[in-house]
Amino acid sequence: MTRVLLSLAMLFRAVQLTSTLSTFPYRWAYLLLGSGHTSYDRHLQVRGTTYMASSCDLWPHPLNYSSLVQVVALTFDGTTGRLKIMSNLVSGIVTSVDQQFLWWKPICNKGIQSSGAYIMSPALSYPYPINDGNTASVTIVEGNEVIEVRQIFENWVTQTIRLYKSYKWPMAEFEFTIGPIPISDSIGKEVVSRFTTNLTTNHVWYTDANGREMQKRVKNYRPTWSLDVTEPVAGNYYPVDSRIYIKDEAKQVQFTVLTDRAQGGTSLNDGEVELMAHRRLLCDDWRGVDEPLNELGTTGEGLKIIGRHLVLLDTIGNSPSLHRLLAKTIMLGPMYAFTPSTQSFSDYAKSYNTMYSGLVQGLPPQLHILTLQLAKPNTLLLRLEHQFQADEPPYNQSVTISFSNMFTGFSVVSVTELVLGSNENIDSVQRLQWNVEEDTCSRARSQTHVKKPLHACRPQQHSIRTNPTKSSHLRIRGPRFAVQLKPMEIRTFEVQVKYY
Repeated sequence: MTRVLLSLAMLFRAVQLTSTLSTFPYRWAYLLLGSGHTSYDRHLQVRGTTYMASSCDLWPHPLNYSSLVQVVALTFDGTTGRLKIMSNLVSGIVTSVDQQFLWWKPICNKGIQSSGAYIMSPALSYPYPINDGNTASVTIVEGNEVIEVRQIFENWVTQTIRLYKSYKWPMAEFEFTIGPIPISDSIGKEVVSRFTTNLTTNHVWYTDANGREMQKRVKNYRPTWSLDVTEPVAGNYYPVDSRIYIKDEAKQVQFTVLTDRAQGGTSLNDGEVELMAHRRLLCDDWRGVDEPLNELGTTGEGLKIIGRHLVLLDTIGNSPSLHRLLAKTIMLGPMYAFTPSTQSFSDYAKSYNTMYSGLVQGLPPQLHILTLQLAKPNTLLLRLEHQFQADEPPYNQSVTISFSNMFTGFSVVSVTELVLGSNENIDSVQRLQWNVEEDTCSRARSQTHVKKPLHACRPQQHSIRTNPTKSSHLRIRGPRFAVQLKPMEIRTFEVQVKYY
């Protein structure tokens, strides 16, 4: 079969290129599109071919990439219509990535633990495809700002994969629409999105804890006790609040998926990332809800959900700065509001302020304002967080910031540090003192994943933990009210202000 490689390479918009068509050996064709191209059929139906979409952009400071580069390329299989290869054209990483939707058949039996609102209990050790061969019909749509690859697996499972021309991240967006999940066969379904790569991950993956620290997960393993595996699927699912990733240490490659909501996630096989997308069940799990997870919605046919996954492929060293900042971008995205108006935009902009910043200048990449709220007149509650871990370069260093010239609407008169809950001055805290014992095997397991026999474990007595003296980095220094935050640290302040 003739194979055609249709490469939609979207170059940085300032560079105006005309389209060129060149013929390569083995009857491959290459089509290059630039921002200035106008004659391309923007609704191109491609069937039975292999095709590729790619995007490029100016890379954000301070990473040392060239200013005009192609960033991401996606190759789709012409037979299945599914993603086949993902490439980071800057880092030179090329990885096979097969993304597909599957569904787990749940146990639905009063005599056995059934799947329900609280419990995932698959009847089998493998999921089912959405259709025979898990194939999708594909349409490519190219616009001024974005290129879309639209997939239809079934009338109840569709997906749009996007590459943005001016987006600064080396990522692809997967927006899926699932539902209403059919139950005409009297079988509930737990639908997942699964990414299968060729990375060697040794059954290890990482999930975030409430959007902050990343937790190492190992298949069929717990770091503090010997696990009796009775749930090989559900027992390896973990909460994914904002991101999940796998790493190939030998290749120094990391594959990261960011979610737009909390989901369950796992890596049941080496090189896989699986996320629970939608569920519809016909039995109760007898955990308190007292009804099946079968919401009918406004149509009476079942719920339809729209979700989004952002996929990053980069080196292990580059990935932390990408997924940390991108996760905040997703969580704190703007909320759009609209109102009727007879004014033109230029007239509206003359009458109203259309741009405002409460900061004199942007914060360092390490820092994020968690809380800024009025506590009482002329008094603000301010929480700052360092959003990187100690093992996540290049932003894993402590950072100092001054409150004196930080805000545009007011000046800072005084600053007092409080405990995290803001109900007490931190200087007045007297911590409890504890005698603690540590199981040496637990620490060894968490570091090496090698299980020691229980008789080899001996508790070790630690000295009493006393209330530590206030370290120098916790002090608020000088008339500029300078404070320092270490990796993953959150500090809370009561700030007296004077409004301009």
